[in-house]
Amino acid sequence: VDESIVEILEHLPVAQSGISITDLLAVSILVLASVTALAVYFVIATPDAAASNRRLILVGVLMVAAAAAVRWYYPLVLPHESDKFLELLLPLAAVAVLVAALLERSLAIIVAVVVAVFAGMAGMIAPSLDPSESPTAVQALRPLVVVLFSGVAGVFASQRVERITQFGIAGAVVGLTTFVIGIAFWLLDVNRGTTDIGWLALVSFIVAISTSILTIGAMTTLGTIFGITTRLQLLELAQLTQPLLRRLQEEAPGTFHHSLLVATMGERAATKIEADALLVRVGAYYHDIGKLTQPHMYIENQSEGVNPHEDLDPKTSAALIQEHVIQGVELARHHRLPPQVREFIPEHHGTRLVTYFFRKASRSNPDLEPGPFTYAGPRPQSRETAIIMMADSCEAVVRSSNRRDVETIDRLVDAVINERLSEHQFDDCDLTLRQLHTIGDSFKVTLQGVYHPRIEYPEPTAGERRRIGRGIHQGLSAAPEPTGPAPVDGTDFPALSEGTEGVKYDE
Repeated sequence: VDESIVEILEHLPVAQSGISITDLLAVSILVLASVTALAVYFVIATPDAAASNRRLILVGVLMVAAAAAVRWYYPLVLPHESDKFLELLLPLAAVAVLVAALLERSLAIIVAVVVAVFAGMAGMIAPSLDPSESPTAVQALRPLVVVLFSGVAGVFASQRVERITQFGIAGAVVGLTTFVIGIAFWLLDVNRGTTDIGWLALVSFIVAISTSILTIGAMTTLGTIFGITTRLQLLELAQLTQPLLRRLQEEAPGTFHHSLLVATMGERAATKIEADALLVRVGAYYHDIGKLTQPHMYIENQSEGVNPHEDLDPKTSAALIQEHVIQGVELARHHRLPPQVREFIPEHHGTRLVTYFFRKASRSNPDLEPGPFTYAGPRPQSRETAIIMMADSCEAVVRSSNRRDVETIDRLVDAVINERLSEHQFDDCDLTLRQLHTIGDSFKVTLQGVYHPRIEYPEPTAGERRRIGRGIHQGLSAAPEPTGPAPVDGTDFPALSEGTEGVKYDE
C-alpha cells in the first residue's frame, strides 16, 4: 500500500516538475511542526519578543533565511566522496546567537533547535545521500547535531554582552563546539582518516570567525530595521564622552555625580537579581538629563547656596520639578536615544508625588488635592526601571540625611523600598519580594561603602612640621585654606607648623 501511495504522489504535477513530492511533504510537515512549536512557546512562556510584531517578524526572517541557506548550500556539498566537513561551513549558529543578542536567551534556544532540525532535514534529503547507508549516514545526521550544540553554546556565550570582544568569544565557543562534536562523528566514521581532523579544524576556525563577523554586522543592521536596542548601542551610550553626558557634567555637575552613583548602585543590584545590568547602567546615566534645562532648580547643583524655590509657592515649585521628566523625554528623542533607555526618564518617578512640596503645601491646606503634585508616570514597566526608581530615591535620601552610619543607611533604604511598595509602584513589573530584599541589601552595601567612616589621623610629627614650614618659606604652595569645620574626608584639619602665621594660602 505504501508503494502505491508513493507511486501516486510521484505522478502528481509537482513531482513531474522535478521536485520530489515526498521531500516536499517532509519539509512541509517539518515547517508546520516548527511553527507549531514556536506558537506553543509564545503562548505558554509569553516572552518579551512576542510583545512586538516587529520582533516576531525578525524571528521569522532569521528562520526563513536559515532554511533557505541550508536548502541552497547543502545540495552543493553533499554528498562528497572525501569527507571534508564542508556542510559545517555554513554559520547557522549565528541565527541563534543573533536572537540571543537582540531578544532573549530562552527564545534563542528554541530557534537553535528549529534551525538544527532544518539543517538535519536538508542533509538527509540531499541528492544521493541515503541515511540508511554507511558512511553517509554519519554525514546525514552530523549537521543536525553539530548545529544544535554549537547554536546552544553560542547562545549562552552571547547573552547580555557587556563588551564587543564577547562576540568574538561567542564565535570561538561556536567554533570549538563544532570541532568537538565533529570529532565525535569522525570517530563514528569507519572510513576516517587523520587528514580529516585537519579539515575539521579548518572548518571550525572559519565558522568561529564567520559567526563573530556575521553577528556583529547583522545585529546592528537588524536592530536598526526592527527598532531593537542592541548591546552595541548600549555600550556606546555608556561612554561618558557622549554629548549629553558631557553637558550634564559641565552644566549640572551635581546631577552628573548623582547619576554615576545611581548607576553604580543599580548595576550591582541588577547583577544580583540577573536583570540587565548594562541597560540599568545606561538608563541611570540618562534618567535625569531633563535637569539640563534648568539645573539651578535642583539642590544638588546649587553650589552657591541660593535656592530659587524659597521665593516660589509649592505648586509652582512642584511643576518646575516635574518639568524635568517632560524635558528629559524631549532631549532623549532629539538625541535619538533608544526606546529602552528613554523609558527610564518617566518611569524612575512613576506616579509618585513631588513629596517635599506637596507636604509643604499641605501645611496650609490639609485637604489639598495631590493631582498637581503627581508625576504623570507610567509606573516602572520592567525590573530595570524599577531598580533605578529605588536607587534614585535611596541615594537622595541618604545624601540628605545628617547621619550616615550603618544603622541609619539600613533604615532609610528599607523605608524607601517599603514606601514604593505600599504606593503600588511595582505592580506593572515582575519584581518579587525576594528580589526587592536582594536589591535593598545591595544598595546598603554600596551606600555604606560610599559613606563609610574615615580613620582619624594622628597629629603631624615635629619633622613633618619643619618640612612643611621650610616648603612654604621656599615659595611652595601650602594646603588650601579650610572652608569648613572638617575636610572632605571627615578627619580633623592638621595643625599648622610653627612659623607659618600670616602666610597667605593659595586659593
